[in-house]
Amino acid sequence: MSKIKSSKLSYLGYAWTIIVNIITIIIVIAIFNSTYNSFESIIICIAILIYINLITFSSLWGWQKQIELFAFNEEFKKIRLLLKEKINEDDDEYEKEKLEKAKSQFKKQQVKFYINIVFAFIIYTITILKLLGSL
Repeated sequence: MSKIKSSKLSYLGYAWTIIVNIITIIIVIAIFNSTYNSFESIIICIAILIYINLITFSSLWGWQKQIELFAFNEEFKKIRLLLKEKINEDDDEYEKEKLEKAKSQFKKQQVKFYINIVFAFIIYTITILKLLGSL
């Protein structure tokens, strides 16, 4: 029962991410429609392109850091095996449980990451087309 509820909540989270991104696209289009001359359009396009670059960079950096931390964990496990370090069974179970929880949360966030990247590409395309039209 809990797994079904968790699945429904994750789909609700994905739907919310899509709705927020659609609203963002509507706001971007409304901002472009409120400009009156090409200079305003160019300045707004540059500001939106900077915004997209910052958002994309921070998302990619965070995603890469999570993957890096999982890789470090695997390397530490290998080092423990090479050193023949004895691990308490309770600690080992606790560590495996926490790692599985982190991997499942990462998987959920990965889907949202891809949704955000697709919408960032759409906004980027709209902005580039508007910028080319303003020149």
